[in-house]
Amino acid sequence: MESWPGVGPAVAARLVKLGVMRPEDLLFLLPLRYEDETRVTPVAQAPTGSSVLVEGRIVRVERKEGPRPQLVAHLDDGTGLLTGRWLHVYPGTAKRLEAGKRMRWFGEVRVGFFGEREMFHPRLVPLEAPLPDRLTPVYPSVEGLSQGLLRRLVRRALEVVAPAEWLDEALRAREQLPPLREALECLHAPPAGADERRLDAARRRLKLEELVAQQASMRRARAVRRSATAPALPEAEGPVRRACARRCPSPSPRRSSGCSPKSTPIWENLIRCTVCSWATWAAARRWWPL
Repeated sequence: MESWPGVGPAVAARLVKLGVMRPEDLLFLLPLRYEDETRVTPVAQAPTGSSVLVEGRIVRVERKEGPRPQLVAHLDDGTGLLTGRWLHVYPGTAKRLEAGKRMRWFGEVRVGFFGEREMFHPRLVPLEAPLPDRLTPVYPSVEGLSQGLLRRLVRRALEVVAPAEWLDEALRAREQLPPLREALECLHAPPAGADERRLDAARRRLKLEELVAQQASMRRARAVRRSATAPALPEAEGPVRRACARRCPSPSPRRSSGCSPKSTPIWENLIRCTVCSWATWAAARRWWPL
């Protein structure tokens, strides 16, 4: 990942905490939720507790001193008044907040102590920027990784990485599932007003992809276990057999009466020589498959 633009050793180390070691892993870093910046919501219709995009004119800017200094700006869009509060003020933010200037804010609408609508640290959106036609994803993150950086990395991965398609077309048609690339693009950047059935089909496609990958890895591990057989003892009587005999308990009466070690598999001898030891049985089952 360090060879990608904007990804150095520090960023790569933080990406590892999210399970991203290769560019392909970015495709499966799915969003936790989405934010709708595709439309402007009137202040009077903005639901409390939801993140919305509002547009209006700043009517007043003031600084409140005290134990926790604040920068407070009031925005009016003609339907209502919205208060923005900044507890940590950067010089660039204060310079952009000027009375009489028309702006767009994006943030979560809350109800203040006196019943007024307010936003804490709303994001200032340039007024000249066109509204996006897709929802904005919010990814899981760690300290030091911004959402903007993650979105750029995922967008680049969607452009340059070609995911392998493991499901044939007949199976996808039968289950009504989209191709893998289409499902990933739909979940990373769903269009505004996307059909819920389309999103559900994309989620089911990735669930089936994960199930197929898990089953394939289990088959591969099982084949490796079965191919790892124990070596045969080279001699009928020798130091290796005598060492094994010394480590085993004394033979049972049934073994002494007629069971020959030459005609009995070694795993059966181990089972008969142990005293109901599950740990020994598990070890024998691992090295001498039935």
